[in-house]
Amino acid sequence: MPGVEATLPPKNVLEQLIEGKNVTGLSDAAHDFYNDVLGFVHAVDWNERWLLGLGAFHVFVWVVMIASRRNSDAQMVLLVTILGLVYSAEWINSLAADHWQEFARQNYFDRRGVFVSIMFSAPLLCAALLVLLNSLRAASSLLIQVKRKELRVAARAKAKAKAS
Repeated sequence: MPGVEATLPPKNVLEQLIEGKNVTGLSDAAHDFYNDVLGFVHAVDWNERWLLGLGAFHVFVWVVMIASRRNSDAQMVLLVTILGLVYSAEWINSLAADHWQEFARQNYFDRRGVFVSIMFSAPLLCAALLVLLNSLRAASSLLIQVKRKELRVAARAKAKAKAS
């Protein structure tokens, strides 16, 4: 059948698939990372209520962060709160490992805290980084305003001295 040959993949791709070689075009490390991420995504039951609650918590933190982006006091309180939560992630992991049967269908909480680091700490650390970048932006803006006022005052003093 002449039309079938056009739809078949090239012979070398089929040979690589049969031999179990990497056909994604990624390096071995990237291919391993990709497989690890897919394994993680498929291993988690995303319909568990506590995971939905954790997601809602992260959405709440990001909404508060965005809503308070112009209030530096609120941003600093949020930053300290986020960093306190991240600091307590090890304790949260050990507590959850002891009581996982009460809220989860499977134990996600290993001794090293990988799941808590990925699902709890990483989004909070991203939010903390954005709060810090926003604070840096606000500080640089304030510095520019102060310098402009200093230059205006100096120019007025110079003009006044020249007029006298």
